[in-house]
Amino acid sequence: MSKIILSSIKESFASIWKQKALFFALMALQALFFALFFYLSMNYQAKILLNAKAISDYVGQQSFDDPSIASNILEQKSILGDDPLRISRNFNEMRINFIAYLAYSFILGTIFMSLSWALSSRLKGREGKFIIKNFMVDFMSNIIVLSFSMALVFIFLILMFGIPLELIEAKGVLIRFLPFIAFSIVLCYFTLVALALPKPGLKNVIHRALVVGITKIHYILAACSASLLLLAASVILMYHFLEGNLMALSASVLLFIFSFVFGRILLAKVVEKVEALF
Repeated sequence: MSKIILSSIKESFASIWKQKALFFALMALQALFFALFFYLSMNYQAKILLNAKAISDYVGQQSFDDPSIASNILEQKSILGDDPLRISRNFNEMRINFIAYLAYSFILGTIFMSLSWALSSRLKGREGKFIIKNFMVDFMSNIIVLSFSMALVFIFLILMFGIPLELIEAKGVLIRFLPFIAFSIVLCYFTLVALALPKPGLKNVIHRALVVGITKIHYILAACSASLLLLAASVILMYHFLEGNLMALSASVLLFIFSFVFGRILLAKVVEKVEALF
């Protein structure tokens, strides 16, 4: 196992050195994704917090002591004040903003991951005779794989919310979420394997992902562990230099971005090698 992992790491660096322009394009794409996702998160987080504050401020202005409630009931007024619909309006806006945030995050993540994995395939050395054609095939195949995976996640989440309340109260709230978390982790694993598989197209991609992901799981986990160690090191360095040397902090941020790019290249090489063992 170590021979395949070490040779894959060596070949990953060799591919980066041979195709520097494509590598820098992947780095720029990863940085752009982080910037767009940060902007999207801050924008919708501000809107959601604004709606929550509006509800809190309105409720805080109301009097809920016994005399006030009795007076409002006698005068046939709402105990929630002069504009009780303000709560529902802000809550609906908050729900719409949250759904919009999830939708835009899904679109952004799907496009970015499909594009980055397709470019990583080119960097990995699977250029083929028609580069643009192969790239577009990879790109569209990745979109379908990711959309299918996300659809399964949403379906499973809906099923989790269908658990009877009596069962939740009897066995704890976590019973609603633990199966969903476990399912999402397993699905994420096989989705990564499917994205890393040499394509063209979607022919047998699910079967191939299951076979490689199950029978060669130790290779896949080893590659993922190497990438996670690099990611963890970058996070530790960023935290260490957060209020220190600006150059060191910038280098740590670049290492953080590099860990994602390198992780995709490494996983693609490992998956290609282990699939060739069959």
